[in-house]
Amino acid sequence: MRRFWSMASRAFPTLLLAAVASCTQLPIKQAVPHPEIPAVPDAPRAETEQVLEDDSSVTRKPAPVADGFLAELRRNFKLDHHLDQPSVKRHLELLTRQPKPLGDKGTRLRYLPYVCAQVRARQMPGEVCLLPIVESGLDPFAVSPRGAGGLWQFIPATARRFGLKIDWWGDERRDPVLATAAALDYLEELHDQFGDWLLALGAYNCGEGRVKRAIRRAERNSPASGFFAIEVPRETTELVSRLLAYAAVFAAPEALGVELPFGADHPFDTDFAIIATGSQVDIATVASAMGKPVDYVYDRNPGLDRWATHPHGPHRLIVDASDAQAATQAINGLAAKDRLAWQWVDVAPNETLGHLALRFGTDVGTLRQINELQSTLIRAGEKLLVPAGGQRRSMGRTISRPRGRSALANARSSVYVVKSGDSIWRIARRLGITRRSLMLANGISATDVLRIGQRLAIR
Repeated sequence: MRRFWSMASRAFPTLLLAAVASCTQLPIKQAVPHPEIPAVPDAPRAETEQVLEDDSSVTRKPAPVADGFLAELRRNFKLDHHLDQPSVKRHLELLTRQPKPLGDKGTRLRYLPYVCAQVRARQMPGEVCLLPIVESGLDPFAVSPRGAGGLWQFIPATARRFGLKIDWWGDERRDPVLATAAALDYLEELHDQFGDWLLALGAYNCGEGRVKRAIRRAERNSPASGFFAIEVPRETTELVSRLLAYAAVFAAPEALGVELPFGADHPFDTDFAIIATGSQVDIATVASAMGKPVDYVYDRNPGLDRWATHPHGPHRLIVDASDAQAATQAINGLAAKDRLAWQWVDVAPNETLGHLALRFGTDVGTLRQINELQSTLIRAGEKLLVPAGGQRRSMGRTISRPRGRSALANARSSVYVVKSGDSIWRIARRLGITRRSLMLANGISATDVLRIGQRLAIR
């Protein structure tokens, strides 16, 4: 009997992969039918009977169809998941050992339907929308040791190349809408170069130059092509393999015994709305007009760092879909003088920062920081941001102290002194707070370098 169970345990991974392969049937570059889902991309979602002659208001109830987020995602799967590759097998086995591999992502999953909708709109393979799961765990505040940040893990240079702003006002790598558009632009560009989605995904991770060199090396030895026929950094192979393993899980969760954090009928629609503001607006003012706490706006707009939206746009805010109408009415109802708690002023002849600080109830350091001045020297006619109405205003987010049991609850001091080897992630984890609250409390970004001895405020 002991020998039987030993043989059975060794055979389990092979049987598991065979079951997945039989459920998914994923040929390369072809639409993938699922056993329970019609493989007709433009099939109607529901049919309605003709209106009855004697009562024009009566129609038949739409016929139920097998639809929802998972069904739509599977319809868009187009890639070979390479379940015979050892690295894909290993990641698939790791995922199936966890009863809920995505269960700890919480509200981060709200971004996934939006990303998948954008991928579908560009007619890209559905597997592409799983990349943020692998890159960042769907956390807009995720930061890699090499400084890549956001849902799609852009390094600063690539982010700016694709139009994402990273400055005092915020970091658009954390903006789910802007970063998704930039990432898909980049992936389309890479696919145009290589003509293969797996090569494009690999180049997204390690750079197109490295993938091109790997292809040239492989072609010297054999005519074999494709991602798994070239030698790229292990991190890149692991990323692509893990993405394909996730795709196999999404294609057949029941067959693998995996419980996803949403049901088969979970809607494909996004649960947030994008509201035009027309110009720069004060976050606290908008929140008050909506009858919401300030953190409501910041939580749904992770790219913002300061008291207002970026002066150079985009002039819009993200809110819950259920609050779209109320947010639109609140923003449209704001008078021009109330839209900003700060205002632009022209520097008068012989006026100094000290004069402006006294005049508008603030301090020189705040004026220098908000206007990104390298010194206290200013020129007549120059435009500067100052508090409106002579009121001293906070420049950044205000994050309340986390509730519940944590190391922070027992802390004796509200100041942390940076030690050797510290990082934003390590400090936040040690104190039981979020990276976001630590960054916002100190006006630092994920790419800032901490100095030994630096004092950080803990709120």
